Amino acid sequence: MFVRGRAGPSWMSTRPGGFRATATMPASEQGVAVSALESLDGAKVLVTVASSGIGAALAPMLAARGATVGIAARRTERLAEVLAACRRASADAHRGGRDHRSWTVDLSDPGAAGRLATDAWDALGHLDAVVNNAGRPMRRPVQRLTVETGDEVMRTNYLSPVALSRAVLPRMLARDRGVLVNVGSLAGRVGPPSEAAYAASKFALEGWMESLAGEVEPFGIRTMIVEPGFFRTELLTPESTTFAELSIDDYDEARAESNAFWSSMNRSAGGNSTNASVRSKISRIMRCCSAA
Repeated sequence: MFVRGRAGPSWMSTRPGGFRATATMPASEQGVAVSALESLDGAKVLVTVASSGIGAALAPMLAARGATVGIAARRTERLAEVLAACRRASADAHRGGRDHRSWTVDLSDPGAAGRLATDAWDALGHLDAVVNNAGRPMRRPVQRLTVETGDEVMRTNYLSPVALSRAVLPRMLARDRGVLVNVGSLAGRVGPPSEAAYAASKFALEGWMESLAGEVEPFGIRTMIVEPGFFRTELLTPESTTFAELSIDDYDEARAESNAFWSSMNRSAGGNSTNASVRSKISRIMRCCSAA
């Protein structure tokens, strides 16, 4: 996993293959343990797609450290479970009664994403940090992509994060503080075959966040983009991803093998446990939020 952020002065590092990335988090902070993080008492944090994966693991951990958490996703029942976990985490940590809130929202609609941000701000009083986890895989060869499917992926993976950022930025800038975190993907650094739409959306998110960082850092706004590899989540379930049909003879054998591989990776992540792999990723996010 790679992390890019504006946690301090940036410097450039060269990666194999000629790619370059802005490395802006000191090495001493890269592996910080969750238990070593500062208290988040009083912080107000919005976490999107909090019904599973990183979002579902992150929200209760933020609550346990004293944050008031707003969570959003499209699955109401799963969201209710995570909200209950946040309340238990606050109680177990003797953090008192935190007014954790939830919103059911479809982040494939950028307009809804923008409204979510302002609704959460108003409900919680303000937002110190926004952590966006929205992701819509689309595993399909270019010849089977349509403008409509490409637009669907871009709306969820790029335009909704843009809408979230734009909705809260004026208010964060007025307070001279705030944190914007987006969960990207390694596909935002290297485009895999048959993932052109997904990779394009994640490359777009990378560019947005890198440009945004330079604009808002001088005014006290911190940014971070996290690029996770495989871990146990539901991103590859039939409800969350779209696999290509075997409809182009030249690609059929390769696509059958690829579909079988991706299906086998669902919830497995090569044997990595959910908690261990997710904790290593969200520790960086929490470190960023703690400085909000």
